Amino acid sequence: MKKDILLYGLSETQLFDDLMRWANGTPIHEFTPDFHRLQVEHWVWANRGRLTGVVIDVGARFPRRWIGPEYRTLGLVGCDVIGDLCAMPLHGSSVDGMILTEVLEHCEHPFNAIREVRRVLKPGGLLLVTSPFVWPWHGTEEYRDFWRFTPDAWRLLLKEFSNVVIGACRWTDEGKQMYDLMRRFECMGYTAWTTASTGYLCEAIR
Repeated sequence: MKKDILLYGLSETQLFDDLMRWANGTPIHEFTPDFHRLQVEHWVWANRGRLTGVVIDVGARFPRRWIGPEYRTLGLVGCDVIGDLCAMPLHGSSVDGMILTEVLEHCEHPFNAIREVRRVLKPGGLLLVTSPFVWPWHGTEEYRDFWRFTPDAWRLLLKEFSNVVIGACRWTDEGKQMYDLMRRFECMGYTAWTTASTGYLCEAIR
């Protein structure tokens, strides 16, 4: 199926241009350079100094081997560690860092998954987790798409963690204008009451 993309790398947004230049100069794997995914990957890259020791990356389509020698992927097929996010074959308090990017919306029981993440993280361990919000359904028969999480939902999911930081992905300048038009046409409400992002970037400490 062909992706129907209007602005494929052509946005006038300065940050988009900066991130495209960054991506071309780093060892990240090639992916469709949509603004949302560029922000996710840059955010993980910016936190690489905090991802030390044993790092588990769940469901990573493109492994981030540049993180370090104890970096491992975890998933149901084709990963370093084969296992389910809700029942990881890992000892408690054995992991220094966990990465879950664009995975939790596919998990049938996200609260169970986050409890399991907390179980395997060492005290003081870092969790980096993201999920799309204003985003189309993108499931398959084998890999269903269940959830979208608001900032309130993230606070609830991560309530047992400390130092929780929830950041929003930015729109392209063009996307922001289109979202505002949609908001007005669909009668969603006043600008100050109606906020949305393509996704959220969340960090938390065990």
